[in-house]
Amino acid sequence: MYCKPLIGAAPDYSKVENWLSLPQTADKAVDLIYLYPSSCNDPKADVICAIDNPSMIEGAKRNFAQQATAFDTVANLFAPYWRQVNGMKLPMMRFEEVDAAEWAEPRTDVYAALDYYFEHLNQGRPFFLAGHSQGSRLCYIVLSEYMKAHPERYANMIAAYTIGDSLTRPYLEANPHVKAAQAADDLGVVVSWNTEGPANRGRRSLVVAPGAVGINPLNWRTDDTPAEAELNLGSFMPHLLDAGMDELPIRADAVLDLERGSVMVTNPAFAPCAITAIPGFEAFEPVFGPASYHGCDYSFFYLNIRENARLRAKTWFAKKRYRVTNLVGIPTDYSKQDSWAHLPENTDKAVDTFFVYPTVYNDPTPGAPAIVPIENEALRAAVANHYFQAPLLFEDLTNLYEPYYRQSNLFALFGKSPEELLSFQLREQRTDVYAALDYYFEHYNQGRPFILAGHSQGSLMLKIALQDYFREHADYLERMVAAYVLGFSITTDDLANNPDLKFAQGSDDIGVIVSWNTEGPGNKNEKNGVVLPHSLAINPLNWRRDDTYAPASENLGDRLPIIGDVGITANEFHVHYPGLADARLDLERGIIVSTNMEEHYVKPPVPGMRNIFGPASLHMSDYPAFWENIRRNVKDRIRAYFNVKTGEKSI
Repeated sequence: MYCKPLIGAAPDYSKVENWLSLPQTADKAVDLIYLYPSSCNDPKADVICAIDNPSMIEGAKRNFAQQATAFDTVANLFAPYWRQVNGMKLPMMRFEEVDAAEWAEPRTDVYAALDYYFEHLNQGRPFFLAGHSQGSRLCYIVLSEYMKAHPERYANMIAAYTIGDSLTRPYLEANPHVKAAQAADDLGVVVSWNTEGPANRGRRSLVVAPGAVGINPLNWRTDDTPAEAELNLGSFMPHLLDAGMDELPIRADAVLDLERGSVMVTNPAFAPCAITAIPGFEAFEPVFGPASYHGCDYSFFYLNIRENARLRAKTWFAKKRYRVTNLVGIPTDYSKQDSWAHLPENTDKAVDTFFVYPTVYNDPTPGAPAIVPIENEALRAAVANHYFQAPLLFEDLTNLYEPYYRQSNLFALFGKSPEELLSFQLREQRTDVYAALDYYFEHYNQGRPFILAGHSQGSLMLKIALQDYFREHADYLERMVAAYVLGFSITTDDLANNPDLKFAQGSDDIGVIVSWNTEGPGNKNEKNGVVLPHSLAINPLNWRRDDTYAPASENLGDRLPIIGDVGITANEFHVHYPGLADARLDLERGIIVSTNMEEHYVKPPVPGMRNIFGPASLHMSDYPAFWENIRRNVKDRIRAYFNVKTGEKSI
């Protein structure tokens, strides 16, 4: 796969200690992979510094604080530790020796870190690649070889900031898949510059190579149009050798020297910022020249880099569609009617419902698929039987669209933590649901308002789509009447990380998420796989968010199964008017407690269900126990939608 073999064993990047930065929560829609510059300056160390070298660890942390933090408002910051060339050895090394050393252990480590990141951490998000100096040299190796070998990963790169080492014309000619940035918002490109003062013209610099091309970080032009200091949003200068940052009283200007391919800062007030003015670095003048601002490539243009990353990320989501390469496997072809469990015969109703079914495939047989294909007859039969437990409610009131999608076998979910469950669902399941949404909006919806609805695994898929797919398609989200995400938790963290999403506050607010999980009192302190910390819920009888009790007399009618098997048909339901279930919101647990349901509700005889949901879960009654109240609520929200949007009434 690679043109040169990897050297030696790489660190184990499943271990937290091998990461300089590893977010506990990836709460932003974009990632950054950062490769620090020469941070090991240890005269006693070998040419290649060990990954646990104290000098390198200290220097990497300092450089991260001065450089990678420019992206911290835009992206989740991932930064592996990696073996690198000792900076104290660079003045004595020929260019060819440096190049050979970087293709050895450093390349091995960076590739292993990237493999682990893409396989376990990225979850399909678009990403930036960023580095400085030696880190940027490794970025060039990654772009020329690793990304060429992994085009599906490369396709998700917003841009690579290879600052502090030259992007050259010969490199671009040798790697035609790599493109240099030409503007502030082009995508999939390399953004590069080296910063110098005019006194460096004609002088040797290790990082300024013949044929270098760059871009001006203030006006984002590739010509020599000067950018005055007024365009600089904020220059930040490191406190020499510690991690602090000061805003400079003046700001750096910039002009691109087309002959040298570097950015010149002409303001003489910045002369004290030259690398040779830093105590201990006088010996580097022959390496970088007397007026190199190598250590300030990020600092001088810190806030402009941040704003540019924000612009490129915004442009990515505005222009890019989720393609097969962003997801896993080939999506189901939703132009085929056989790929849909339900399609309306005619669209005579004013509103659509896009429904995603729950976990209906339960096969404990050894060797049974963890992800079941949509052609599976048992899956299709189970989806047909589930129709009477929820989709029927929406088909009475709206045009119902229900795609088949590859889903997780219930028995493949046993023992998975919520984090593992989320990762597991970001595979073929997401690929299919996104493809179905694409086809629905492009060919079926015709601009009508719509409802999203699901249950359990289906609600998890909708939760993922609301945070991901609809972030890209905000224009669709504007027509959403409501999302009924029942049987899986929506949390306060979900809303904090996705400010465009709102949770229902009453019975007729629109564009909101409606969610709850139903339990009996016996589940109070029990583990429930669909009840996450900081869960939110709304009471489906009184549509309140407080703990006001709603007695069964407020239940307009239920639709409860006589038996608990997953194969339920229309004749196996009891309909009660009023319904049997009462409801109180447990604010601490974030669920609905029904105190009188356990005696009426027969739990499904699926082995292991108690271990997933707890002994008193009423998971399968989330829709049936409150059937008529949900039905009325759907009508109320549709009516409110048309009143607000058009002043007209629909139902």
